[in-house]
Parts: sequence; structure tokens; C-alpha cells
Amino acid sequence: MFKKWSICIITAVLLLSQLSWLPQLHIKAETPPNSTAIHKLMPKYLVTNFNFDMNASTVTVDKNNFYVAGNFRTGKDLVGVKWETKDNYSHPNLKYPTKPDFNNVSLEYDYKIEGFTNLMDSGLAPSLTIETNSGEIHYVRLWNYVVDRPAESWELGATRDVGKEIRFPENRKEGTATGETGHIKLDFNNLYAGWTPYIYNIEQRKYTPDPNWKKIPVNDIKSIMWSVVPQGYQSSEAGKKLGKSEKFKLHFNNWKVSGNTYLMDEPKSAPSQNVRMTDDYDDIYNLTPERVVSDYKKLGFSKLVNFYIGASHYYDKILTDSGVEMNTEYPFNQGFEEWYRNYAKRLKENNMDLIQSISMESVDAPESWWQRTWDNVPGTTGWTPTPHLLSFTNEDVKAFYKKYVLGLAKISSDAGITPMVQLGEPWWWHKEDIAGKPPCFYDQATKDLFEKENGYPMYEFHSSTEDMTGHEDMLEWLSNKNGEFSLLLRDTLKNSYSNAKFTVLFFTPSVIDKDRVPPMMSIVNFPKKQWKYPNLDFFMIEDYDYLIDGHMDKHKETLKFAQENLGYPKEKVHYFSGFVLNKEQQHVWNNINEAINDGFNQKLGEVYIWAYAQVIRDGWRSPGLLSTNYPEGSYGNPIDVTLTSTSSDKIIYTLDGTEPTASHGSTYTGAIPIKADTVVKAIGLKGSNIVNRATLNYKITTYVDLKNLTPVDVNENKNSMDFYFKPDKTGLYRFFTMPYKGKEQGSGNELKLYQEEQRLATNMDSGGPYGAHYAKIEYNLQAGKTYVLKLSNPSGQNVLKTTLMAESDFNSTKQTAEAVTWDQIKDHNLTSLHDIDYYKVNLTALNEQTISLTTNVATIENGNGEVVKTMFPGNTSNSFKPAAAGTYYVKLWNNKDLNTDPDLMNALNQLNKTTDTSSILELQKNLQKMKFYFGDLTGFYNADFYMSLISYKKVLNKWDPGVAISGKMLEEDAQIDDRIRYYAKRDVDLGRDAEGSIYETLFDGDLAILQAIPVPGESALMLGLSKIGSKFLLKELPILGKFGKLTYNKETKSWTSSGGLEYTQGSVHGNRVKHVLDHTKPNPNKPTHSVFNVDKTKLLELLDEAWSKKGASITVNSRASDIPMGRIIGTEGETAIRLVVEPGTNKVITAYPVKL
Repeated sequence: MFKKWSICIITAVLLLSQLSWLPQLHIKAETPPNSTAIHKLMPKYLVTNFNFDMNASTVTVDKNNFYVAGNFRTGKDLVGVKWETKDNYSHPNLKYPTKPDFNNVSLEYDYKIEGFTNLMDSGLAPSLTIETNSGEIHYVRLWNYVVDRPAESWELGATRDVGKEIRFPENRKEGTATGETGHIKLDFNNLYAGWTPYIYNIEQRKYTPDPNWKKIPVNDIKSIMWSVVPQGYQSSEAGKKLGKSEKFKLHFNNWKVSGNTYLMDEPKSAPSQNVRMTDDYDDIYNLTPERVVSDYKKLGFSKLVNFYIGASHYYDKILTDSGVEMNTEYPFNQGFEEWYRNYAKRLKENNMDLIQSISMESVDAPESWWQRTWDNVPGTTGWTPTPHLLSFTNEDVKAFYKKYVLGLAKISSDAGITPMVQLGEPWWWHKEDIAGKPPCFYDQATKDLFEKENGYPMYEFHSSTEDMTGHEDMLEWLSNKNGEFSLLLRDTLKNSYSNAKFTVLFFTPSVIDKDRVPPMMSIVNFPKKQWKYPNLDFFMIEDYDYLIDGHMDKHKETLKFAQENLGYPKEKVHYFSGFVLNKEQQHVWNNINEAINDGFNQKLGEVYIWAYAQVIRDGWRSPGLLSTNYPEGSYGNPIDVTLTSTSSDKIIYTLDGTEPTASHGSTYTGAIPIKADTVVKAIGLKGSNIVNRATLNYKITTYVDLKNLTPVDVNENKNSMDFYFKPDKTGLYRFFTMPYKGKEQGSGNELKLYQEEQRLATNMDSGGPYGAHYAKIEYNLQAGKTYVLKLSNPSGQNVLKTTLMAESDFNSTKQTAEAVTWDQIKDHNLTSLHDIDYYKVNLTALNEQTISLTTNVATIENGNGEVVKTMFPGNTSNSFKPAAAGTYYVKLWNNKDLNTDPDLMNALNQLNKTTDTSSILELQKNLQKMKFYFGDLTGFYNADFYMSLISYKKVLNKWDPGVAISGKMLEEDAQIDDRIRYYAKRDVDLGRDAEGSIYETLFDGDLAILQAIPVPGESALMLGLSKIGSKFLLKELPILGKFGKLTYNKETKSWTSSGGLEYTQGSVHGNRVKHVLDHTKPNPNKPTHSVFNVDKTKLLELLDEAWSKKGASITVNSRASDIPMGRIIGTEGETAIRLVVEPGTNKVITAYPVKL
């Protein structure tokens, strides 16, 4: 018996010591709607702590029943479920009073023990630890208070030796309780520390009173804790690793506390407010879900909670001597899942929805999942314990996250809540704590996938601040993988839950802030294509760094980010305001309050406070709003701004940019007229205290009216202009630019269409402008509403020179086709190169029909959507005989391209008039199979097909033995005859193609470079599209002297110039030759894109010349050198070439003009 008690004492001491590290969250709680009182030992207010290796939670079923569930993973795990006399986890307005006196208190309950823990009658059974405010610690063996246990040997022996009946507690009735189930009754007036009241005295050979059995003083209790440990508990720091995750559950039923228990009435719930709550499991796992949700409501939070699942406590794992292994088959451990299911249930009971936030961060994910730098350093954040950033391309990561979102969705759905999942801050990491801040692009899965999809390995950035030139395609690929991961989770969720919603959380300071974020990181972490509206159900943004550091100007930009850059309506944008990491940063709350006010004044869909842990720690309450009738922004006419504040006695404002105070500024008495650009700064005063504030920046802009079908010539020395457009009919409208006054090529331009603050469309959304110098937007507009069209120069230059046009197009689809008779079809009704007219014709007779085409192309489709005829202007065969009676659609359209030579367009039209469409389609298919032609299979000529056909003939004439034997060279034009159709079919059947079976080719616009494979080392042919008389031919260019010719290496698939430069695969263009040729023409998508002033046929020669002068170059970095050329070689007066090559090699990445 002495041995048993010493074990208990040692164990209890060690159990308590295990909790010394536990997180001391400065959190506070509230009370439900005054339906009950708060009393001592109320299950709702129990606090659960445990060591990091394990997991546990306390979940209340109702006011009299709860359970503790979790997972043990080591022999030293310990969970403590504690009543704390002082309320350490409630909001100051909700704290229950500190009443440490437990005299005349009794507690009784039924227990049931399941799983891998110790039974109540064992040596390591659940025990009670009582700590007093004076520092004393007492250990209570709970088995002694199981009143229905059978008579124990010590009771029987003591009865025999003492001479009277001994039972503890006195007068208890023996029963059938076991270590698994029983009934406990604790009378705090008779609470004892010790193993048993009597122990067997070996010397006296009888039971005698235990000197360690002492009554516990209960008048000044600090805490009361139930301790639970795994079977075979070992308290040593090394603790045995169990090698598995062992579940346990303790049920506490029929919990009844009586006597001196009253603490306070539950506080009444505050009025519901419009600010929404955010929370996260890693901060509040130790509180009961009932307490947390009840406090939301008592603080006035309603409707919606954004809940971050966390990075360290939700998943299951096992520990072995070799490390930690995360369970990737099922996403949750028992402790988390029990807690979270109850949390969702409580939210539903309080009419609150739940956004479930997840991240790409995990403390214990497998190492193969981690993002890594070029030298294998994993991407980690600065939090503790340390989370790792996970790869978007790893297939195991994708598989786990699909299970993850579906698991969360099921919990929501089971609770009756619409599943909503937010992917929080998805980004490729960069190590800001390492010199050079290297990016984490290089986990093995990403490297392997990139090479598989692109045919060459990833370039290794050793620093995120390196020059990106030549590697934009790789960065764009990484951005796409980021965005594609979001859409993978979205589709996984919605495929199983059709009503589900999916979003992302975007942190602007770490992605788009040009003052702190390397440009490459902005590219990879803003997958615009995948995130643009309406790909996500709504869009969530946060910017807490700006609030902490006082950058309120950047904060204002954040509020408009999703509208400006992704096209989300403002009501589809949710904003997070927060947070105060350390209690010492109380001044930050002022900025948070102002940011909340800004969010509401911008009329955003939802505004949240981040987060619950800080709200209850610091006692934050919503200060009320200082509201305005006009969100800050641009307006076309003067406005009258009104201010309101229900929480203030009065409002003070300034219009001169100074800060208003109680003694400085104007007292608001009525609407403030705004007639010019003005910054309104306002504060709300309650007495002399500032309770809220707002800064409103208004711009009064002069708009130009834009009328339908009325071109506007623009020639201004400014970067942008705004136009009003008010349609009088609902339908599709097109806005586009064209040559200035129909003659002059103008400046590069960009178009953006807005309705109020929401950006509806931009020509950049569809991959760029319509042409190199022109832009186009199409959008369905509503009659009577006012829209704003912004025309700007994307280069940043103050030059706008173009002609702007708006045109309606109400019959541009089959669905909106105009019903007519055949003879009513007119092709001269098209109003622009972009206009498309659909006509719907019902043919009852099978007579031949004709159309007189003067300028445009006609495509005839049957009711099944099949193209049955294509007609061109002037073609003598412009007739159509229907195969069957029925409905037919005639599409009239103009196939001219603003960026194509008009003479070539005439040639194309002439060929389309005289060539059978089936022959064109056949040859397009065969040239496409041979990788000569990459365009659409249309059955009519376009510039790409025209050039591909001439190139193919050129190749056949030079290298095909069949052509040589025939003694008759092919006419190197774009005509189709039976002979060229035969050769094309033959080469397809023989498996020949343009990638080496016979020859290697490069195409770029009007230039082709061809290389014969059978002649090793032979220089390539360089061909240019030239007009000879009335024909366009690919004409062999003259010898370029010393420089410019290319030799093809089949093994490496690279081209080497006469001057020694090697062009390899490795860009969006396919080969670096095409990449550098891209700098012979402007690119409005890239404002910094410089342009050579030489023809593309001369560019390779120019680069060889530069390479020969590299000895006089100026080193920019390990890859790039600026080479002076001694003359102007760029369109902006540049006199040098920046030649970028792989370090220490002759392998070209890119080249472009620069100014020295």
C-alpha cells in the first residue's frame, strides 16, 4: 500500500509538471441570453490543455453531460481538464467573478471510460489536482469517491482491525461500479488528499490511519483539474513513442453541482452588429465550443464566422523513434473532429453560417510536400511550432487536400450549414530570413512537372530579387499552378456539394506591394486568370501589416483591389480587419476601427474583425460606424456628402488634409458639397473622446460622352481618359479602338469598363489587346444604366492617340439571330471589322440559294451547329442548296485583322473566292498533323495557313526526292492543287513532321527559318514573306554576310548562329529565337517591352554583332550584359543591347534594346 500511494504522489506531481508549458491564452468569454446562471464547475467553462504531441477536446452535450475525447501518441502524453476560479478566457464584459471558496459545494456525476486510457480503479487512473492560491497542490484519488464501488480490501481490513465499519465516503452503499463505469460524488467539505484513509502497517500487522491522508482546505481554490494519461504512462521527457494514434474518450454524465455555486447571471446578448467574427482552432482548442459560440452571440456577432482550421492540431499523426508521420488517409484526428462537429452544430443553433478556412501550411506534413529553395531549404513561416509551406504541384498534397475540403464540407452539411471553404493565402514562399530572399519554387514535384510540361528544366533563381528577364514563362507557369490548385479544390467541393461556395483569402502586403515584394513573387502569387470573377463565389482580402504599420493609403488600395484587378462586384468582396499580435500594441486598434469603417463605407459585402483571441484578450468592442452616403472614388459630377454616426455626440471634419480634433475642424451640421478633388477627414466624438474616424478621398472627373456607333478621335497628351456610356437598349456592346482617324497607327492602349466601383471587363482579361496597337471589350449592358469606359496607355506615357468606337451587336449569336427571309440577308450592315450578324432562315424548299457578298464572309450552319458552307466576297460559287428543309443560320462577319497587311488580306480573300473549302480544310488538317500549321481548322485561308503552305512547298522543293525526280518544282505560292494535296497526305502517312523527321522549322509572323536534317552542319535557310507583283511568297533572304545564319543541332534541338550564339528551347514561344524576335514589335501587355528598330530578318545578325563586342560590355549581373553598339538600335533611341545568357555559356535567354 505504501508503494501504491508513493506511485500516485509521484505520478500526480509529474502530471502537473507536464502542464507547465501549456499555452496561456489571454482569452475571455461571455454568457448566453440570461436563461441560466453561471455557476462553479459549469462544464461550459472548463478549460482543456495538453502537450503538443497529443490532441484532446472537451465537448458539452448539454448542461449536465459532456465528454473528453482525443488521441494519445506517446507514453508521456497528458490532458488536463480544468476549472479555473479566475476567468482567464472571457471578454472583460463577460468574465465571471472570482470566488475561490468551495465550502458547501458538492459535485456528482457518472463516468464512462473508453479507449487507450486507464480505468478508474487503476494506479494511473484519472485523478483530481487541486491548486490553492497560496501555491499548495493536493492530489485526489477519484476512485475513493466512486460511491457505488464494491467494498475494497482496505475497507474490510480496517473494519476488522478498528472494530467498527469503515467505509469511504461514510455511509456509502456498495454497488457494482467498475473501472469503466460508476458514480462519483465529491463533497468539498470532506475532500481528502491521499491514496486511502487506512493503510496496512507491516510492523503492527494491521490497518492503521494513513498519516498522508489529509483534508484539503477548499476556501481559497485556484483551480481544479481532472488529469488523464495513456495506458503505460511514462513521465520521462524521452517518453516512449507509441507508433500509433490511440483514441480515448471519457464521458461525464448527469453532472450535478449544488450548494455554494452561484457566480453571476449570464450577461444578456449585445445587439447584433454588422462586423463578422473570425476565429481559429489553434488559438481556442482548449475552450468548449459551447462557450465560444455563446460568447460570439453575447458580444453581438451574428450571421457568419470565418474559422481557420489551423496548421498544427486538426490532423492525426503518429510518433516513432524516427520522427513524426502525418496520417494522410483521413484528414482529422478524433479530438479535433469531435470539437468541430459540436462547434458547427452550435453555430447552426444560433443561425450562423461558417466559412471554413484552410491554408497551405502544416507543421507535420511529409517532407516531400514542402516547398523548397534551389538549395533544398524548406519554406517555413516564423510561427511556433514551425509550419512548412506546401507545394501546389505535388500529387499527394492534392489528394490530401481534396479529402480535407470534403471532410470539412461534410461536417458543415451534417450540421445543416451550406459548405463554404476558403483557401487562405495560397502562395509560393520566399525566404526573407536568408540572404537574397530566395524563392521556394524547387520541390521535386514542381521541378519534375515543369520539365515534363515544358521540355526543359526550371531555371534556378538564387534570389527573389534577380532579374526575371527570359524566365517570365516559368513564373507564369508557377502562377498558373497556384491558381489551378484553387480551382481543383473548388471543383472537388462543388462536384460533391452543388450548393457549396469556394473562395480564397488574399494578403495584399505580401503579394502586390511594390515597396516590399520582389516582382517575381507578385507574379507567381497572383493567378489572375484562375481567380478572376466569377471563378470564385466571392473574394476575401486582408492587409493587417498596413494597419500595424500605419500605411492607411495602401490599405485604401486594398479595399478596391478585387474590383479593379479581378472584376468582383463590391458586394462579392469580404474584408478582414486586424490584428493586434501583442497586447502592447493597443494603438493598432485605432487603425483597425478606421479600416472597418472604410470597409463599410466602400459598401463591401462583409467586414470581419481578426480575431476572437485578440478581441477577448483586449476587450475590443465595435465602436460604431462613421458612415457616408458616397463611397470614396471618382464621380463625374459634384456630389453632396452626408456623414452619420449613431455612436457619437457630434462629428468634426476637415477638407484641407489636416487631422480633425476636438478643437480643430468644422462641426458637421449638414451635407458637404464636393465640387473638386477633396479629401474629407472626419471624427466622431463622444464627449471629448474620439470613438470613430473616416478618411474619404473624392475625385470629381470630367467625363466625355460616348455615343453608340459614333467614333471619337482621341489625340491627347495624357495617360488616361474617362468616357460615359448610357445604352438605350439592353444587349451586347463592343468598345474598341482603331487607327487614328482611320489612317494613323496610334499609341498602345488599354480599355477598362466600370459600373460604379466595379470593374466589369478589360481587354487584358482575354489575354491582351485585339492587336498590337488596338484594344477591344465586349460586354452585355443594361439599358438606362450609366457605365464608365477608361482609356489608358499601358506604357505609362502621357500619350493617347487612337479612335474609340462603341457599337451595339444584338444579333451576334445564334440565340439572338434575326429571323429573316433569304433575300433580306445583307452583308453591308456590318458596322466594323468586329461586328458579327446572325440571321435565322427557315427553308422549306430545297432550291438553290445565293448571296451577293461585297465585303464580308458568310458561314452557313444547320440546326445541329454544323458548318455546311463558307462563302467569300466575289466568289462565283456563293450559292447554297440545302440538303434538307429546316432552320439554317447565316453568320456574316469580316475576316480582316487590324494587324495584317491589307494587300495580304486581299490575297487571302481572292484565294478564298477561288478555292474549294473542303480542299483548304483537308490541307489544314494534314499540315497541322505535320506541325507546320497551328491555327484553327476553318476551311478558309488565314495568314498562318497561307504562310505554312508556302513554307511546306519551299521545303519540298529543296529536300524532297520525289519533287527532284519529277523534274518539276512546285510553285512556291499558296495555291492548292492535287499535287500538293498528294504530297501532304503522303508525308502524313510516312510520319514526317516539322520537328526533325525531314526538317526543323521556326515560324515568327512573316519570317520562317528552315533547317535540313540530312545535311549535318548545313546553315539554315532564312525566308521572308515578300510581295512580288501581286503574289506573296516566302522568299529566301540574301546571304547575311558574316552574321545571322543558323545551324541546327538535332540532338539538343538548338540553333547556333554564325557568331556563336546558341538558341535553345525554353520560352512560351518554344525557342529562344522566337523569343528575341518578339522584340521587333511592340507589346502593349508589357509596358517595359523595348523594341529593336531593325527588321526581324536583320535581328539575328545584329545580335551576333553584339556578341562579337562583348569585351566592351557593361556587366549587369551574372547573366546580363549591356553592350554599346555605337548607334541607335531601338525605337526609343536606345544605343545598347542587353544580352542575357546562361551564366558562363553562349546560350541566349533574351536580348532587347536599353539606354545607357
